[in-house]
Amino acid sequence: MSGCISGRMNSKVFRLRIAAVLCAVLCLYLGINPAEADSVRQAVGKDRVHVVQLGENLYSIAKSYGLAIEHLAFANNLSPDSVNVAAGTELLVPSRRVLPANPPSNGLVVNLPERGVFLFRDGAFVKFYPIAIGQPGRFATPQGNFSIANKTVDPVWLPPEWANMGEEPVPAGPNNPLGDRWIGLSTPGIGLHSTTSPMSIGQAVSHGCMRMYPNSVHELYERVQVGWPVRIEYETAKVGYDETKGVYCLVTFPDVYGIANPYNAAEKALLNSGFGVDAEELRSCVYKDGMALDLTTANPNIPVNILINDEEVQWPEQPVLMEGILIAPAKVASSLGMTVEWDSTRQLVKVTYGNTTLYFPVDEAFDMSKEIIPAGKNAEQGGTAVKFGSTAMIPIRPVLNAFNVPHTWDSASKTLRLTRLK
Repeated sequence: MSGCISGRMNSKVFRLRIAAVLCAVLCLYLGINPAEADSVRQAVGKDRVHVVQLGENLYSIAKSYGLAIEHLAFANNLSPDSVNVAAGTELLVPSRRVLPANPPSNGLVVNLPERGVFLFRDGAFVKFYPIAIGQPGRFATPQGNFSIANKTVDPVWLPPEWANMGEEPVPAGPNNPLGDRWIGLSTPGIGLHSTTSPMSIGQAVSHGCMRMYPNSVHELYERVQVGWPVRIEYETAKVGYDETKGVYCLVTFPDVYGIANPYNAAEKALLNSGFGVDAEELRSCVYKDGMALDLTTANPNIPVNILINDEEVQWPEQPVLMEGILIAPAKVASSLGMTVEWDSTRQLVKVTYGNTTLYFPVDEAFDMSKEIIPAGKNAEQGGTAVKFGSTAMIPIRPVLNAFNVPHTWDSASKTLRLTRLK
């Protein structure tokens, strides 16, 4: 991977904004309040943007935020195989987490696809720690309900048969892969431990155990007790409620063991949380990158009726008011007598009437160069389009204003009445 990734941040942030729009349109209420659904968990923390400084890399940045290289790499569409990143690059830091369901009052919950362990004490969430997990296949970290069986400082490692190192124990020291702390579980050979390979944290590379940064496991070691429960689960999708923002959010993770498709898991999580979704369209906002994506505000999107010359028209998707912005299919413009075109090369909607054309690119970073403007035509960017399946959704008010479309708005019934142009 090249050391320079500048320019990725803008497209990533925009992709998340578009995905939020898509998910907000997708996730319509089914007549129940998601806040009342048992399976909606709490979302804690907040995502950040980090500007890379000279001398920093993905490893140093991840460790400073209590994350793994993989967490940063997945969130920013980067390969975790290289830690190089150019100074000045803006990185998304996925620090917002959806807590596990039904956590213990005192204990640990590990989510393998999330590459992390959640610590709970006295009924409250305390901290999230990144971990390395077992390799897919024979050495996959086992799932289930366990407990902390023992704690050891400077453990001695007894090499198992797969290590091909004979039967001589490895004493504490720089050659001991367990590092200087061991938190053993109530299943043979499995535990959380320090490591002599801290850059492996976040990877699926161990032989079943869960490696931690040395400073992290030192801290965890002092905070847990023998006998505490440890639940190891496998969730590739979660839905949570962020009280600080007043939004519901969806987060998905890579299916590292190939046993829980994130799309199916996301659909199930949303339905269990009181949301209705179109499973096919859900693919538009499932990225498996660990970023908690806002689904909708506490007030859901408001369906809008659009009538043309007082006639009901069948729209491919429901027009909605989204945070005060009226989003509607581009077909509304064509029904008014305008010419609507989809430019697949540039990924934009063109709405033309007379000598004026409005452009609605899917990517808001689109630069409307003079090369695409026909001679003798007026042109401007009317806003950002959203590709919703095969339907292009656009903000409709710029169209009404640009082409002087006669219209009335009934706020009580949320009905927009439009008059077809001559």
